[in-house]
Amino acid sequence: MDADCRGYEEKAPVSLLLLSCSRFSYRGCAEGCLAYEGVGSLTIVSRNNQTLVCIRSQMEALARNTWSNPPWFGARIVATILNNPAFFAEWQENLKKIVERLMLTKEKLKEELRTLGTPGPWEHITRQVGMYIFPGFTGSQVDYLMKRLHIYLSANAQINVSKVTSPNLAYVARCIDEAVVSSAK
Repeated sequence: MDADCRGYEEKAPVSLLLLSCSRFSYRGCAEGCLAYEGVGSLTIVSRNNQTLVCIRSQMEALARNTWSNPPWFGARIVATILNNPAFFAEWQENLKKIVERLMLTKEKLKEELRTLGTPGPWEHITRQVGMYIFPGFTGSQVDYLMKRLHIYLSANAQINVSKVTSPNLAYVARCIDEAVVSSAK
């Protein structure tokens, strides 16, 4: 969590206005507990208090117009976790495990691509943070992966690393290799 705060600390002193959005999905706690109610936040940092007062006024009006009954169940769960030291410690430990698994999966995918001799540099896979990677595929490589190999990703080639698991990692790497090699011909 300290690493996540660093961006705010670096940008806030030089920015006139900083907006940051966060979303907590149903995976934020026990499986399925937020399935029907997402929870999110908008953090606003400004050097000018008058700007903050104006923004707050506009955000309150927007919230009133958008939700007549804002979700409460998900917010209560998050508040319970954040305000209970035992739950908070458990959440931090689980978050650490998730991050470690994502990093390990990225490392294994990079090594598998290297072992297969897949053309191109793959170091960027492990340098990217978060649960998505942007491998830099061309449009034709994305089409090849989706239409011929049934590896589904967004048009910008974004891959959700949490969906790459031990049982399918080698298959995903072979498909990436095939798509990259076929486009080089």
